[in-house]
Amino acid sequence: MTLLLPLLLACWAPELAPAGDDGEDGVPRVDVIFVDGGIVVPADVEADGAHLPEDRVLVERAWSPGEDVEILGRARRVLATAPDVPQCVMLFRVGIGSEPPRSLAWAEPDGGTLRMERVFGDLVIVDSWQGQPVRSDPVPDDAELVPVPAGCPTESAAEQGVLHPDGKRIAVVEGPFQERSGDVGWRVAVYR
Repeated sequence: MTLLLPLLLACWAPELAPAGDDGEDGVPRVDVIFVDGGIVVPADVEADGAHLPEDRVLVERAWSPGEDVEILGRARRVLATAPDVPQCVMLFRVGIGSEPPRSLAWAEPDGGTLRMERVFGDLVIVDSWQGQPVRSDPVPDDAELVPVPAGCPTESAAEQGVLHPDGKRIAVVEGPFQERSGDVGWRVAVYR
């Protein structure tokens, strides 16, 4: 009966089951996303890096296929095994209204903001990691368009985007698509 109780708890009440050792030294393996030049981890790891929407953090670091990677956060330590190829993951998405933007460009020199000029002539300037509106200095003319990598999960037939100065992030105009309200909408998504 003593062996049966943990098994029953694991099946019907997993939160009450004894903690398992599914990694080295009792360190759990956590679902992370390996991207070009970094790893996206859950925010509750409390790792140093760029904070992303949806409670995620991008830890910039090199990795090799098949490598067991350790990420030391302030709250906990996690282990993950690197895949053969990096994934392309959406960092954020910003709705921009019923028309596509007239222009799209990363602000120079470090690409800290993304500028979108809308058809009506107003400028939308957002933080390049979270997509939150910010104030910004004047930005340069549009950058050259580049092909969207095949592995990026865009939600429209987007074929080109604007490459960030770091060479790892790409801003893509997505649309047109139908909003829940029935209106036609456009948005800009940033992938890495």
